[in-house]
Amino acid sequence: LQGSSNLNFNTSTNTLTITGRLSASVHISSSNFVGPGVNLTGVSKMDYTSSAANFAVLPAHSLLGINSSGSVVTASFGAANTYQPGQTFTFKDIEGSGSTNHIVIKPSGSQKIDGNSLVKIKANYGAVSIASDGASNFYIVSTS
Repeated sequence: LQGSSNLNFNTSTNTLTITGRLSASVHISSSNFVGPGVNLTGVSKMDYTSSAANFAVLPAHSLLGINSSGSVVTASFGAANTYQPGQTFTFKDIEGSGSTNHIVIKPSGSQKIDGNSLVKIKANYGAVSIASDGASNFYIVSTS
């Protein structure tokens, strides 16, 4: 990393600070984002996580493959404000057991997913994508 007094990288916080005008062609690659960035933003990086047991939905997750062939599996969100506004998570039945052992997706506390206290994947190989509003609730973006 090269620069002048207008460019500073703090290694203890992993923060790049630029003072003044920036004109650059940027490609962002980090643990959470990858892609070209005009305003130093990028496309959410795909993070695949597979689970056959109940689990917490982490901010680093994006695509969650769930094996409910042995029993019902519950995915629990934290508070909506712990995720970025618009951050989307896709839950997928990867073993074709959703009709027998549903996959349950729960928001935190009294928060809701489209006004519901939980969402279930009840179709074999079914999927649902859910986004956080970054404040207090979650919304279904798509289902299959």
